[in-house]
Amino acid sequence: MARVIRADQVPSKSFTKIESTETFETDFALEQPFVESAPTLSTNSESNPADDTSDLSSNILAEAQLRAEAIITNAEQKASKLHSQAASLLESANSEAEQIIRQAQSDSTQLLADAQMEVEQQFQGAQQSGYQEGLNTGQETSIQNTDQLSDILQQIAKSLEDFKTQLVTQYEAEILEFVMVISTKIVGFELTINPNVIVEVVKEGLTHLKDKTEIFIHLNPDDLVLMKQYRPQLLEQIEGVGQLHLVADENLILGECRIENKSNLIDSTWREKLSNAAEVIWKLYHTTEVHEIEPS
Repeated sequence: MARVIRADQVPSKSFTKIESTETFETDFALEQPFVESAPTLSTNSESNPADDTSDLSSNILAEAQLRAEAIITNAEQKASKLHSQAASLLESANSEAEQIIRQAQSDSTQLLADAQMEVEQQFQGAQQSGYQEGLNTGQETSIQNTDQLSDILQQIAKSLEDFKTQLVTQYEAEILEFVMVISTKIVGFELTINPNVIVEVVKEGLTHLKDKTEIFIHLNPDDLVLMKQYRPQLLEQIEGVGQLHLVADENLILGECRIENKSNLIDSTWREKLSNAAEVIWKLYHTTEVHEIEPS
């Protein structure tokens, strides 16, 4: 009759390796007690208990070794799968990180460009606004300056008018004398450097005579000598001249002459002309008014 040996009857040292395998995770767990999978040993009254125990221990160790190898293989497969998943996740994470970085760089570049554009627009707006404001201010300032300048010029004109009145009142005689002296100096200087002035004076006087049948020309003795040289030219240049008489007159100074015919007398003394000119200038000076300047 067969005999069943329970696990608690097997020496504990036979389960040393089995206990070490309990630390591995595996998809297939032992559903039944380990001892139940052990083969049932049939024995008879004549078998040796020590030999039976030895065989059972060997079988248990062999099966434990197989299961341990299976657990190790399964663990290695799981580790490889996990490693592959981890690598895939790492690669995906790296790719996603690179994409995030590129997107961040793109966003920062766009933000920088937008900020730069906004700054330029604000600067241009401020520049245009400042230019227009400066232009308006400049126009207003220019108008104000023009008004101020007009007022100043009117004040100056009034001051000159008052000064002229005061000057004329105090120095009327002196001014007239000054004008005569300066004019005399100018004419005298002209006669000194250009003696032929008398020729032009005579020509001008002859043009004012209508009757040129017989003409008498009174000259300073020195001018008379010069006119004798130009007498033929006068007869050629002045039409209608019949007889031309040159008469010396010591009362006349250089540059003066008197031209007469039977009915007319032309006084071409430059002193007389100068006096007339001074009188005209004096009259103009007294009648000229300083006009106020109208603002533009």
